Amino acid sequence: MQTTKDNLKRLFAEGEHIYSGYVDDPRNTDNAWMETIVMLFLDGVGDSVSKFDLKAGSDACQVYY
Repeated sequence: MQTTKDNLKRLFAEGEHIYSGYVDDPRNTDNAWMETIVMLFLDGVGDSVSKFDLKAGSDACQVYY
């Protein structure tokens, strides 16, 4: 029987890289800037991420479950 932990490992192993690099951000300066990595993870079967009640805030550090 697959556990939620096993399903999450499989989900993250199959992620698709969408973008990495510079992002326009008000904190950017001439010699310091924000960069990011965007990955796409699909839980089409509904056995991984759908188990968590995630709620987004105004910043990634405010995501909670």
